[in-house]
This record gives sequence, C-alpha cells and structure tokens, in this order.
Amino acid sequence: MCKTIQLSLLTILLGLAGLATASTLSISGGGGIWQTTPSGNIKKTTDTTPPVDVEQDLFWTKEDQTYFFITLEHPIPILPNARLSQINLSQSGTGQANFVYDGIPFNGTITNNADLTQTDLLLYYEVLDDFLMMNLDLGLDIKNLDVKYNISDVNNPAISTSDSYSTTVPLLYGMFGVTPIDPLYIGAELYYVTYNGSTITDVLAKISYTFSFHVGIEAGYRAQTIDIDDISNTTGKFDFKGPFAGVYLKF
Repeated sequence: MCKTIQLSLLTILLGLAGLATASTLSISGGGGIWQTTPSGNIKKTTDTTPPVDVEQDLFWTKEDQTYFFITLEHPIPILPNARLSQINLSQSGTGQANFVYDGIPFNGTITNNADLTQTDLLLYYEVLDDFLMMNLDLGLDIKNLDVKYNISDVNNPAISTSDSYSTTVPLLYGMFGVTPIDPLYIGAELYYVTYNGSTITDVLAKISYTFSFHVGIEAGYRAQTIDIDDISNTTGKFDFKGPFAGVYLKF
C-alpha cells in the first residue's frame, strides 16, 4: 500500500473524530455461517496459458464458511469504536482436469485446497447514532489476508504446486442502517480499496434483532470480490457470494 493512500485514509479518520456522536458503552460478540458460492480464476504471471477457472478446473463449489466478531463501542468521541473479526474462508475440489498452472501441466485427476483467512480490525466512528431512526458509521478497516493453496495430481503426487503469502491492506468502510424499533436493525455495509492494480470490495446487507436477554440473531447476504494483480507472482479474481446467518451476545 503506497504512503499517499495511507496518509489520505488517516486524514479521513481524524476528520471523522470531530463528527462522532456519543454512544453508550456496548460490548458484543458472536459468529455464524456464510454460505459462499465461488467463482473466478487464477494464474501465475509467468504462465502464457489461459487462467485456471476455480469452478471448471479446480471444482470449487458452494461451501459453509465460519465467521466470528467482537465489537466495542464507547462514549468517548475522539476515540474510534473497534471491531475485530475473522472469516475462515476455505475451498477444495477434486476432478478430471486439463490445464497448466505455474508452468506445470495437470492432465488427469487433480485435488486442491485453498484457504483465504481474513482477519480484520475495524476502527469506526458513529456519525449518526439512531438519529431519526438512522445510523451512519464511517471508518477504516485494516485487513490481513492470509492465503495458502496447493494443487496436486491424485495419481502422481510429484506433480504438484503450492504457495502461501500474507498481505495487509486498509479499506474504507461505511455503514448505513435504520432502527424502525429499538431492538431491530436493518442496514448495509461497504468495504473498499484499490491499489497497484488490486481491488477488494466487500458488500453486505443484513437484518438483526436483539432480544431483551442480550441474545441477538442476524441474517443477510454478502458479496466479496478479491482482485489481485501480481501478488507473489500471482494474478487472479475471486468472487464469493451468498447468504449468512449468526447469533451474538450484546451487553
């Protein structure tokens, strides 16, 4: 991430500190399942062959992914609220394939596994806090993307390739929601960054309800695109879309 973008994001955050409205102290934590339908492709920058399609060549299909989060909101205007979250996003597949990846021809029964673990530290300000039933949060998300994968020939394990890399990037964050009644929330969130030809976009819409005994439920739809350009000599685009549902405790 270039210094210009980092400084710009920091300036935005400092400006938001002056807009933040007071809120009560609140701690919440929970988790759930995100059912993802994958699509996209991947290739090494040195490959002259077409990209490898994750559905047709790697046989990725719908999977249940787990997510967890913990959130702290407080009444100190100058300090941002914080949310720490993690998505354990994994895909695998086995089937008859015919493609070239990393200069290696795969022609036969292949198996592959990929993990794209995402750990996020979100720092945000409540610009509107239940003002005329409206809520608006703005902030900065610091995302660590930890990628590991391997591809191998089932009948000849010597024909294989693997790689792993980790990168950390800041994303702009925005949330807008409404609270028709106090325990009910309906809203949408957007995470976005583009840098050096790579782009990450994460959009979700959800509805949540907090019961009087501190237990809450949430459900919605999430769509994430990770478009990487020459990271660890790898270029690719991955789309993960699908519904999610979870539970949480809020105090």
